[in-house]
Amino acid sequence: MRRLETTIHQALGVLTLWTSGCGDPQTDDPMSAASTGLAAESSGASTSTDTTSATGDPEGESGRDNDSDSGSDSGGAELPAAACDPDVIPLEGDTFFPDGIAATADGSTLYVGSVLSNVIVAITPSACATPSDTHTVVEFAVQDDDAAGAYLGLYLDEVAGLLWACDADAEAGLFASIDAFSILDGTRVHNHPIPIAATGPNTFCNDLTVDSAGNVYATDPYGGQLLRVPVGAPVDSQAEVWSGDERFAVPRGDFGLSGIDYDPASNAIYTVKFSTGTLYRIAIDATTGAAGAITDLLDASSLPAFEEGDGVEVIATNDVLVVRGGNTSVLTRAVIETDQVAMIRTVQLGLDGPTAAAYVGDEEAWVVMGQLGRLGGNPRLPFTIERLSIAD
Repeated sequence: MRRLETTIHQALGVLTLWTSGCGDPQTDDPMSAASTGLAAESSGASTSTDTTSATGDPEGESGRDNDSDSGSDSGGAELPAAACDPDVIPLEGDTFFPDGIAATADGSTLYVGSVLSNVIVAITPSACATPSDTHTVVEFAVQDDDAAGAYLGLYLDEVAGLLWACDADAEAGLFASIDAFSILDGTRVHNHPIPIAATGPNTFCNDLTVDSAGNVYATDPYGGQLLRVPVGAPVDSQAEVWSGDERFAVPRGDFGLSGIDYDPASNAIYTVKFSTGTLYRIAIDATTGAAGAITDLLDASSLPAFEEGDGVEVIATNDVLVVRGGNTSVLTRAVIETDQVAMIRTVQLGLDGPTAAAYVGDEEAWVVMGQLGRLGGNPRLPFTIERLSIAD
């Protein structure tokens, strides 16, 4: 999912470390969220079939400046309660700033993490069939003793009964861990610290995924490394560095590997590098589980990079959804042929700082409107997650 970026630290007055799903206040941050006035509307997104092929025009909308508001910005004030909308779920709290999301296979339960409130909520979406219907949002996991205060990427392993979460030090980037919670009662049952990379001094956990065997993989955008927790590892063991390839490295202050997902058909990991927009595919050795060939899927392509790429969601083999936040604030689908992206389709425009998506079938996904570009103040309230079409 461009997760917490340089300005969460600026907003908190600590470090300038991020260029992911957060940013400076929208008025002066080049990565601030789009201005679409979603709070009181059923959906602020517009559907598009903007397509970029290897021989076509590049995406004309991806680099637009979203700082020009249409006058709908709530300036951080609560808006009047709206009727239940089956495609928009409001989240309480003016500092929640949602980031990661996970969903059950049937979409009946969603989990969303918070950047600032150190909580994960469980959501039961409502069909909003009657005027009295509401979506149910309850606290699922709260870690009051954890100084990190940020739950970012989430992954639900229904078979194991675990919700995996990236837990990170949002204030200084000095420690991070890969955690897992029982879906029965929200108890934390795994805590795997992430080692600080040799490039140090900062570490982070931005997003994670799980392969068919139950191994967990996570991105560290500061350390330029992919982490792994092997299935069966002790519940408090340190995460291992699965790949620290030099292509993943970034200068201090930049935000590197961001969203991540696993493709069971090819037994490979997909991840996007926020600072360059590069989409990588990393093969998993079927025998040893080690990282295999690393392919830059844009290297031989004339297509534009996935600017401000945050979330990654594998929809099908050779079909990857990339959530792009900040000034870009669009959803794009990458069609992959052999070892390169052959086509990029923009399927949603004008979103409000999206950070992550959970695909729930039928060409639909729940998308988090994280507004992390407004961490310094004045988010549009309430925060929302929205069910959007990702079809052409």
